[in-house]
Amino acid sequence: MPKSKRDKKRLGRTPEEETEDDLHKLVKCLRGQCALLFTDSKHSEVTEWFESFTYEDYARSGFKVDTTIKLDAGPLKQFSHAIEPYLRQLGMPTKLEKGVVTLIKDYEICKKDSILTPEQAKILELLEFRLATFQLILKGCWRKGKGFKKLSKEVEVEDEEMKEEDEND
Repeated sequence: MPKSKRDKKRLGRTPEEETEDDLHKLVKCLRGQCALLFTDSKHSEVTEWFESFTYEDYARSGFKVDTTIKLDAGPLKQFSHAIEPYLRQLGMPTKLEKGVVTLIKDYEICKKDSILTPEQAKILELLEFRLATFQLILKGCWRKGKGFKKLSKEVEVEDEEMKEEDEND
């Protein structure tokens, strides 16, 4: 992960400061959670890999759910007796019956098109429901001798934003 301010300064935030042609345009991509990848692989190989790389992940709070998830009343044998108070704290109607965590009544974890709360997200994680898809997005590319190429629509950066950031550095 780039240390944003330091790396931006090293690469050059303006055409006058940049160490190579067009690097200041790459600096505009360094916002939020981002990383720099240095490789000698072909451009087509790298873009192809990023486009195809995804994996299922646990949804976090604020995630919009595309399906309703319900649990039927009965034993939840995947859980240890020690976690039962925590499940109740998260809002699940549970109790211990002969040392087995049991759902007292049917329970709807989330509804389609609703936004997950932190508690719902934790319940889904404990039950190993992976609803989110993790994907890396290439925002831009810089190649020696060829310069910068925008690869994502998210790269639109106002000059005012850059000036503000420069003043804060």
